[in-house]
Amino acid sequence: MPPLIDEDLCTRCGACVDVCQSDVFSMAADNNTIPAATHADECWHCGACVIECPVDAIALRIPLPMMVCYK
Repeated sequence: MPPLIDEDLCTRCGACVDVCQSDVFSMAADNNTIPAATHADECWHCGACVIECPVDAIALRIPLPMMVCYK
C-alpha cells in the first residue's frame, strides 16, 4: 500500500522523492503537483518519506499481514 500524501499540507518540496530508496514517488518537472506514488508496489514501508517530510504531510499505511508479523 502506498503512503498517503495530504494534498492540503504538501508543500511540493520533493523531499520524499529524494529520500525514497525504492523510487516509489515521482514528481512533475514543474513542481506544481504533489508527488505521485507511481511504483506503490515497490514500497518497503521503511518510513523514510514520513520522517523526511518537513510538514508531516505523509502517512504510512502498513498492510495487515505486516502488522500481524510485528505484534
